[in-house]
Amino acid sequence: MFSNIIHRSYNYNAERWIEEISSMINDDHVSLWGLIIDAHAFGLEGEWKIEFIRRCMRSLLNAGAVAVDLTGETYPLFKATTRWGTEREEIIEAIIADWQARGGGDLDWGDYPFTWPENIGTV
Repeated sequence: MFSNIIHRSYNYNAERWIEEISSMINDDHVSLWGLIIDAHAFGLEGEWKIEFIRRCMRSLLNAGAVAVDLTGETYPLFKATTRWGTEREEIIEAIIADWQARGGGDLDWGDYPFTWPENIGTV
């Protein structure tokens, strides 16, 4: 489905991007904000964009990433959250539903972030 869709700036197809999205976390985070930008870079809109985002979040969670909140007044800290649920599909669908309820458009930096458990409580 996504194997023929190529990123506008990189020689990656969307399928490979989904498979490797967790490598982009490192010691920071990946957020829905960034996934939306990625979807646009692949030229995805509507249901294709939502399915791409759904698959990226699933890939992140399958790799062991967790949903977090960014907290802190002077710099962001990661704090684990269960506000979107505790099960993989529940988290994915709750985040998508919340984003869609907000209009389904572009978001602010860091909205709906994911990081590695070992990054929780760190910058």
